[in-house]
Amino acid sequence: MQVAAIAGWYHDGHGLRWWSGTEWGPYAPTFGWVDPQSDEAGKNMAMAAHAGPLAGGFVLPLIVYLTQKDKNSFARFHAAEALNFQLTFIAAWFASFPLMFGLMFLFSSNGQFPWPVFVLMPLMFVLMIANYVFSAIAAMKASRLIRWKYPLRIPFVRATERA
Repeated sequence: MQVAAIAGWYHDGHGLRWWSGTEWGPYAPTFGWVDPQSDEAGKNMAMAAHAGPLAGGFVLPLIVYLTQKDKNSFARFHAAEALNFQLTFIAAWFASFPLMFGLMFLFSSNGQFPWPVFVLMPLMFVLMIANYVFSAIAAMKASRLIRWKYPLRIPFVRATERA
């Protein structure tokens, strides 16, 4: 008499799969949180992509994205997220300069106190601190093999390939 294995979820080397007792079923959904295929090098590249504020802004995530886009989906995802966030940050940063100086000259030419400088300068400082904080959070999530999206970014670069 043949004994059938108990039905349940089993790890088959690539992820969790359902065993019905007689045949294999689909893989367990990961909901985009953990990538079981990521290796140590992919994890390190994903973490390095978030070091953009410390090493050239968008340059480091761009290099990681271009070198890892066909090799490792986890590193590609994090590099794309970091690149999108850094480009969004740069756009916000450069948009605030003309706004601040335009308002400053507008108010000072009318003989008024240039209050926009004292409002927008701290706002620019807060943007800079947020860049460091969110990049550090993203690097920690990458070290735990979690796919994390920045809360505010313009999607300039796609994180996944087209199906």
